[in-house]
Amino acid sequence: DAREKKLELGAAFGLSETYLHKGPIMVEESGLDRKALKGKTIWLKDAQTNRDFQYGSKARAEGIKSVLVVPLLLEKKAVGVLRVYTDQVREFQDREVRFLEAVANLSAIALDNARMHRTLQYRCDLMAAHKNRIDDN
Repeated sequence: DAREKKLELGAAFGLSETYLHKGPIMVEESGLDRKALKGKTIWLKDAQTNRDFQYGSKARAEGIKSVLVVPLLLEKKAVGVLRVYTDQVREFQDREVRFLEAVANLSAIALDNARMHRTLQYRCDLMAAHKNRIDDN
């Protein structure tokens, strides 16, 4: 949410409900996300000890070690992030990073298409309501 300067969860898999409800990811408090939102893919060796990770103690409780954060780019502007967590310290291979960057870019396009669809549907509903009022008079 650009107005509130926080990231909102869109989807998750393999994380506990406790971790998912840990609190908002505030961009100002997360050096990791600030960097990713500038369009850079970021790798953290150990989220439990890295100060750029906003919820290090929660990561420790969840068993999260390494993190890869990939920006969701739409027309060269980051509109969100894709995060991949591991339970062991590991480096991501170049082909894995390229694959996740492609997934993130496709996700950004899909999110934008969904936003445009909602806007178009709202406008169509509004026009139909106006037409019905005109027809009733």
